[in-house]
Amino acid sequence: EASLQGYRQWRSNTQNTLEVSPGSFDRQPVNQGGARVLAALERVVYRPSGRIDIEQSATLSDSGVDATHEPFAYLPSALSVATGSVHAQGDVPAWTVVASGRASTSVYDPYAPDQRVAGYGYLDLGARLSAMLGAGTRAFATVRLENLFDRPIQIVSGYPSLGRNIGVFVGAEL
Repeated sequence: EASLQGYRQWRSNTQNTLEVSPGSFDRQPVNQGGARVLAALERVVYRPSGRIDIEQSATLSDSGVDATHEPFAYLPSALSVATGSVHAQGDVPAWTVVASGRASTSVYDPYAPDQRVAGYGYLDLGARLSAMLGAGTRAFATVRLENLFDRPIQIVSGYPSLGRNIGVFVGAEL
């Protein structure tokens, strides 16, 4: 009930808003050595009405291990995610339809240092139905179609992703 109440409060406070979150950078020790990570994180959320949410986030990074001067393995220098959703009116929407796209630059592969794993881009679709069962209990069903156009994606060299896949989830929040 507390999380449901928090969600209602968040929805009522974020109607017709534009939020922008700036990023930061940090330097962390790695394996008894030094490493550098410089990252710019950006997130924009726009809610033009009570039924539409649009979100875009991006990460730009430059990283490396001080001892070897190699970039971090599998960390893209640019990653962007855009999401749009349409949902029913109300504090807890009875239905939601979501489309999201993801794009990444190529990444360094320490097992094949003379080549990079190619970047990728793909589109996901999803839908969620929910119903209040009473006394703060909500049942839901979610369907998600990932990698809609079945694009070949490898995040680690030699290990392709599953390609297009469908997930169906059913549950309840008490």
